[in-house]
Amino acid sequence: MINKFEMKFNDICLFRKVNPLITLKRIDHNGLRKAIVDNFIVVYLYDEEKELINIVRVIYSKRVYLKEI
Repeated sequence: MINKFEMKFNDICLFRKVNPLITLKRIDHNGLRKAIVDNFIVVYLYDEEKELINIVRVIYSKRVYLKEI
């Protein structure tokens, strides 16, 4: 499982904008994206100005993940 997460994190670093955006009205910035790893959702934010990726949360996908953000 760790290898799968490492591979996904590497993919996120290489292809920062390929994963879908998460659109929530209650969050100020719309840059949140989600990536799937088996039964988990990786929520991350890409800052284009700083070229920095922040992993915000890793959530088990059976949960209502929008409430977890």
